[in-house]
Amino acid sequence: MAGDLQEARVGHAAAGGGVAHEGQDVLGLAGTAVGQQEDGVVRGQRVGGRQAGRDAGRIGAEVSGQACGPVGTARGGRALGGAGPPVTDRVILACSAGAALRLLRGVPALPASATDLTVPVGAPVARFTLVARVPGLNGEPVGSGLLVAPAEQATSGGAVCPARAKALSHLSAKWPWVGAELRALHGPDIHALRLSYGRPGQPRPEVGLSVALDDVAALTGVRIEPGDVVDHMLVRWDGTLPPVTPAHRERTERLEEQLAMVSGLEVTGAWVAGTGIAAVVEHARAAAGRLVGPHGA
Repeated sequence: MAGDLQEARVGHAAAGGGVAHEGQDVLGLAGTAVGQQEDGVVRGQRVGGRQAGRDAGRIGAEVSGQACGPVGTARGGRALGGAGPPVTDRVILACSAGAALRLLRGVPALPASATDLTVPVGAPVARFTLVARVPGLNGEPVGSGLLVAPAEQATSGGAVCPARAKALSHLSAKWPWVGAELRALHGPDIHALRLSYGRPGQPRPEVGLSVALDDVAALTGVRIEPGDVVDHMLVRWDGTLPPVTPAHRERTERLEEQLAMVSGLEVTGAWVAGTGIAAVVEHARAAAGRLVGPHGA
């Protein structure tokens, strides 16, 4: 099943539809999904770097795990001692705040005050994605999905929703290509669903298949039997960002201003760009543009 889902994703991308869709969450069942880690993630490799420095205009960073490329090489630069850390003229730290700040604290050109900031942490989030054979969902009883109001927002005297999930997405209805490719692989009546968990002020959500199936039944009116589940996966984000405050925005802008004085070094990510894919993509493109522009070439 996992291989089939991965094959479906590659085939769709090759056909020109490989843009970022929420529906591609289901493709994480192929084992390709990577949650945000404390030490950051770079092309699937964890960054465990603890120091960074500058020497003759070059930036070096120690990393643990396999480098992105053959040992002894570095795109746009060179490797120290063959098997040493990669060295390059231009670096973008595209990782979580904790990893980026640890690396930046080793850059002599940056004052200590530049990285003396605390990034707030939001509520832990869990997403449970499942693929199942469910004829009862063919009529799309909740359309592309729904949101669940917190219990405290229930009207006085009104019934509280028994579901623990805060949202449900019927992915194969929301993104028709997901449903089409799953049906091509596994026949009729196949559906992909995603349930989201985790609210501010609540503990880390504990979610298993039985909880997810109970929530699907409560939210759609359709009961899925465990034997009808083709595959499922839980992905967690324990280091999510809450809505950015003006004070945090001011501190990150000050950091970026001071970082602009360090040639060939940029940072990006939601903690500096603001939450949301659109904000991060725009910020990352601008950072890359500065590195390859007149002053970064």
